[in-house]
Amino acid sequence: RARGTREEDDSRPSKARRVDITPDPPCETKHAHRAEGPARTPPPPTTTTTTAGVERSRDSAPGVPSMGATRAAPRYLLRVQYDGTNFHGFQRQANARTVQGCVEDALRAFAGGGGGGGGGGGEGAETMSSSSIVTHGSSRTDAGVHALDNTMHVDLPPRVSRREPTKALPPHEPHVVSSALNHFLKKRGAPDVAVTRCIRVDPNRFHARHSATGRTYHYRMHVSPTPPSLFERGRVWHVCSGAGDRPLGGGTEGFYENAGDGRWGLDVEAMRLAAAHLVGTHDFSTFRASGCQASSPVRTLWDVRVDSAPSWPSFPEFPATDSIRPDDFSKVEVTENPEAQSGGKDRARAPRGRPDPGAETMRSHPQPSRSLTSGGVVVTAVGPSFLYHQVRLMVATLRAVGAGEIDPASVPALLAARTPRAVPAMAPAHGLYLSRVHYDGTREWSPLGAVPVEEGAD
Repeated sequence: RARGTREEDDSRPSKARRVDITPDPPCETKHAHRAEGPARTPPPPTTTTTTAGVERSRDSAPGVPSMGATRAAPRYLLRVQYDGTNFHGFQRQANARTVQGCVEDALRAFAGGGGGGGGGGGEGAETMSSSSIVTHGSSRTDAGVHALDNTMHVDLPPRVSRREPTKALPPHEPHVVSSALNHFLKKRGAPDVAVTRCIRVDPNRFHARHSATGRTYHYRMHVSPTPPSLFERGRVWHVCSGAGDRPLGGGTEGFYENAGDGRWGLDVEAMRLAAAHLVGTHDFSTFRASGCQASSPVRTLWDVRVDSAPSWPSFPEFPATDSIRPDDFSKVEVTENPEAQSGGKDRARAPRGRPDPGAETMRSHPQPSRSLTSGGVVVTAVGPSFLYHQVRLMVATLRAVGAGEIDPASVPALLAARTPRAVPAMAPAHGLYLSRVHYDGTREWSPLGAVPVEEGAD
């Protein structure tokens, strides 16, 4: 793909990077000429911060702290929210604007490193040096995907007094870190990212990705022949009908245009029946993009729900009264269609290129016996982890079920096919929201790898 990184919970293991927080010895110390006289006191050994945030000497064995290493880099869990419209995904990239890049740039500015201008892809933003700060995310969303609650952790360098460089200061309070990050995010041109909460965590027992126990995704659809509100553009999938706005290829339609009695929309009850087949542990190869690098296609879904939801704006409506009457343009409206003036007003107003809602057209697929839903429809998926594009492929399939293009009872056969060619093209990224990353405390983690991570869990 031209844009983006891994979507949903990308299954590639993340490699912890070591951050050097101690500058090299001064040039005059490294290159001083030997002179006669009392022997010089050797400079203190250079230290390195491990993935657990504990300083050790470079001369000591890995995992064994030196005798004088007592300072620990405090670790903070950041809960972040962002509008993914103008990001090339979450994961940092060398020459693209990413969520992780912008947050790390703000962190460097907060810690006194200067930063790279807020873009996440500038020259300074990706330069790894002794003062570089690296975050570790829990879920690498794709380009255009939004997040109500994504998470990452960061080990900040220990604080020292400027007046007394040898004096250690206590770590920043979490609320100070979150307030400062939001300040620098706005200042450096990233107002579409916000830190909603900051928690200081134990660096020897917590990792943003490996300690996560579950994730919740929401996918929003706007089911209507007319476009969504201007304020919803790029934040909801417009499931429509007609050749001009057809969301999927192959001659498919967006929803039931006419159920024989003037009804139109998606059959949410049929979508719920189909969603029930997805709950549990299955081989989700059918709902796995070709670029997925997970070692196993087997995943567990705890819940898949389909609900109707109000479309934006959801402000309360006032009933008609003597002071507030319904709009009436019957005396002033001008139309060029004679049929509209002779009583066919509704038929004349049908959008061009779309079937007439009042026409007696019959679909080739079975007609729904239940009520149809228009307006807002939300699909919710909850599980420990997800494959690349899994949620968007499932949503596209559920939409096809709601439109009568796929029978709900055929979902087990689709799972058994184990190929994404058996299902419709995936839903667009801008309707997907990472709603929550869960930490219930049951998944232990150790920087030394004492507790193994579940195979393919992330």
